[in-house]
This record gives sequence, C-alpha cells and structure tokens, in this order.
Amino acid sequence: MSTMSVPPTTRDTGTERRTSLYELRQVKTEVAENDWTGPPLNVIYAGVAARFHLLTGATIAVAVRDSTYLLDYAQFTFSTSSQGRYQAEIAQFIVEKMREYQEAHGEKFIGLAMPTDLAERCPDLCARLWSELDIIPIVLRKSEEKLSWGMFEEQ
Repeated sequence: MSTMSVPPTTRDTGTERRTSLYELRQVKTEVAENDWTGPPLNVIYAGVAARFHLLTGATIAVAVRDSTYLLDYAQFTFSTSSQGRYQAEIAQFIVEKMREYQEAHGEKFIGLAMPTDLAERCPDLCARLWSELDIIPIVLRKSEEKLSWGMFEEQ
C-alpha cells in the first residue's frame, strides 16, 4: 500500500525591499559581459531561524543585511502533512528562497548564519548552501549566541 505525499504549503509574508530595474539590468549586464573579470554582485549576508512545530512544519524567519544595515526581513509558515519527515523539504525551501532573492536583487550572499538546532534538524542544508549557491554556512552554537562585548557570559 502506498501513501501519497501531500506537497508542503507555505505562507509568505514577502520581502519589502525592491531593487530598481535599471540597477538590476546594469549589474546583470556587467556580470554577463565580463564573466570572470567583471564587478562582483553586491555582497550581503543572511540569518535564518526556524521554530519547529510538532509534526506539522515550521515557521522560518530570514533576515538580510549588508555590512552596515538590515536590508530585508521575511517570515514564512511552512506546513506539511508528512508527519515529521519534512526536514529535506525545509532545506529545499530555504535554498530556493536564497536563490530567488539573489537573482531578484542581483546580489550575492557571502554567508548565512543559523542556529545549531536548524543545522541538526536539516543536516543537508549546510552542504547544499555551499555546493549549490556558494554561500558559507555559519552555525551558531548556544555558547556563541551568548557572547557579549567580546567576553563569554555563562548562565
């Protein structure tokens, strides 16, 4: 007896930041003309957090920033009926969202920070970010999340 898998559903609060069409065309044209020697895409960083719901999916938050400012934020509700076997689907979803954002804004993520819990629940996420998108995955352990002013604070 086989069971059909219902595709996951997502609710997207969307990103707010818009790149001008002129700027996007200019960057993509320069990169396409000078593949190896052209100017790099704008460099940005991202952070991903996830709150996992018992057997039903997760809420995923993504923050995008450059070296100075927070540029964008989006929150997604990821629902599935696959009874706890949705980690690969969440990894796929995050990789797709990062790819879409890069292409839509003509920018390149250098690194993506995530908590240990997300990296452990989606074990192929780090490898996929690195191999498919050339994004350096940065996994933050609990002890690193408590760093303040360069000193370790333990509670």
